[in-house]
Parts: sequence; structure tokens; C-alpha cells
Amino acid sequence: MVLLLVLAPVLLPEYRAPRAGRFDVLGAFLSLAAVLPVIYGIKQMAVHGVEPVPALSVVAGVVVAWLFVRRQRTSADPLIDIELFRQRTFTASLLINVLAMFAFIGVTLYTNQYLQLVLGKSPFHAALYHDRMTGTPAAAHETLGGAVAAAARLPGRAGTELLGTAREAFTAGVHAAAFDAAEAVAR
Repeated sequence: MVLLLVLAPVLLPEYRAPRAGRFDVLGAFLSLAAVLPVIYGIKQMAVHGVEPVPALSVVAGVVVAWLFVRRQRTSADPLIDIELFRQRTFTASLLINVLAMFAFIGVTLYTNQYLQLVLGKSPFHAALYHDRMTGTPAAAHETLGGAVAAAARLPGRAGTELLGTAREAFTAGVHAAAFDAAEAVAR
């Protein structure tokens, strides 16, 4: 990591937007003022149940989020281009990523609980298994990125079929690696 921090500024080209806008300080403040009360309210409701202060905190956060979206639509230099959400491909990919992250976090939580509480593994051994479990999907992400670029150049449905086949093959490999890691940890 240290090597990356030292060499990245030298080896990676810097990108500057040709017509960069100004940073939207009020938009950044509104985004924080929207998210933080909602998180606080949800956490307090999880501990103490639904009470007036946490519920009002969530409502206040939602109201500020509405103000944030309204400002982003009218701002000359928005933090987030709200019009992106009108594109079905962008919205679908964003939703798929959010769902995948929720699933991944759930799998990670239950896997670590199982390894430590049921199998009696140490946190260190559970972490080693977790590294195997996260490394394989990271490699899959990089490999499938190239497959997407190649598939986009193919005519008709050939690209879609190639991408689907590559995804299924890689998913099988991910599952095989996960089961291999599970066997190694269980021994």
C-alpha cells in the first residue's frame, strides 16, 4: 500500500475536467444533514424501539434529503446529477450494486459468526477465510469488466450471450473457491 501511495502520483496521469464547476458546499452540508439524522434514528430505534425523538430524527433526515434533491435539480454545479437516475441502465446497475452489497455483508456476518461460534475458529482464522471469500469476487469484478468491454463490441445478441456465459462460468469458479476455502478452514 505504501508503494502504491508513493508511485501513484508519478505513474498515474492526473485528470482535470475541462470546465470544472465549483464545489457545492451547501449541497454537501445538506447531504450530511440528511443522512446522519436517519442513521441516528434507525440506530436508536433498534436499541430502544420506536420513540418520538428517533422517529422525528428519521423524518427530519427525509425532509432534508428532499431539500437536497431539490437543490441538486436547480444547482448550476450539483454534487450529483439527479438526471442520471432517469436512465434505466444507471438506476438498474446502482440498485443491483446496493442489493449485492447487502447480500455480501449478510453472508460475511453469518459466515464469521458460524466459523467462530459453531466451529470454534479464532477471529484470525475466520479473517483468513474472509480474505479468500472477498478476493475471489474482486478478481471476478476485474475479469468481467474486460468481458463487458469485449461483449459490447460484438454484434446483436452474441455479446449478451458471451457475457452471460462468462458470468456463469466465473460464478461457478467463485463458488468452487468458496467451498475450497470452507473445507480448508473446517479442517
